[in-house]
Amino acid sequence: MDIHQEKAIILIDADIAKKGYKFIYYEAEECKRCPYKDVCTGKLQQGRIYEIIDLIKTKKKMICSVIKSEVVPVEVKLADIETIVPTKKALDSIIIKWSNPACENYSCTFRTLCFPKGLKRGDKIKIKRVKEKVQCPLNYDVTHVTVQLLL
Repeated sequence: MDIHQEKAIILIDADIAKKGYKFIYYEAEECKRCPYKDVCTGKLQQGRIYEIIDLIKTKKKMICSVIKSEVVPVEVKLADIETIVPTKKALDSIIIKWSNPACENYSCTFRTLCFPKGLKRGDKIKIKRVKEKVQCPLNYDVTHVTVQLLL
């Protein structure tokens, strides 16, 4: 386990508790007052993307008072994210600070890669996989990569 890729055990709605399921964590107002918040989602960061990597078996049935349904324990980690980086920085295993390009082309095909959910300007990322060079309409020299967020 990479020291930057911390895993956490959380409680999640039983209906979506499947290995490989990805979600963006946003804390509900009601959760802030819950006495089980620290056990349930206390280690997660707002606006980050997580992936369920394991289901934890338990015989105890738990009902969340906020969502009014069964929750189960699962192990999660920060999910890998697809984005673009300057081509000169698109090297396997390199660690860089991420920033999105200065772009106001809201209809661009690559917009979701340039402004991916789960990343914030200045985040440290590790490039896990270099994919293809992107034909940017504004002629930025960028490459599609898969990255791991380092917290």
